[in-house]
Order: sequence, then structure tokens, then C-alpha cells
Amino acid sequence: MRDNFYMSAIKDFSKAIELNGEEDAQLLQNRGITYKDYAIFKSYKIKKKAEKTACISLFNNALSDFQKILVIQPQRKDIISLMDYVKAQVTSLK
Repeated sequence: MRDNFYMSAIKDFSKAIELNGEEDAQLLQNRGITYKDYAIFKSYKIKKKAEKTACISLFNNALSDFQKILVIQPQRKDIISLMDYVKAQVTSLK
């Protein structure tokens, strides 16, 4: 059930970004955080290599959104911190 909530949220944020354009930092931030949280949730249940790959993919999607924010607003220390956290999570999965 929780998977559905995360997937629905990601779908909704993606649609909003599609409608508003990728210059909306708040939507990118919300979707990036949702990707990050979903990856963390999924990482607790990893039993197979494919599940690990899926988690890393979700973390990479979060990094992509955070990077887009930094292009628009380069001085966002909160986003830089989130990126460092996500990178550490990816490293811990490898």
C-alpha cells in the first residue's frame, strides 16, 4: 500500500512539472524528496540484486531533481546537503 502512495506522489509531481516546466524548484524538490524517501523505504526490504538496483535508480532520480534545482538556485545549501545524503546512501548499497 505504501508503494502505491509513493508512486502516486511521484506521478503527480511529474505531471505538475510537465505542466509548469522544470523551472519550478519547489516541485522538483518535492519530487526529489519523494524519490529519496521511497528509495529508503524500499532499501529496508532488499533481498535481491534487482531490488538493490531499483533503489539505486530511485536515488539517482532524486539526485537528478536536486541537480536541476542547483542549476536554477546554485546556493541552496539544503539541496547540497540532501545530495550528500543521497550519495552516501547509494555508496552504502554498493
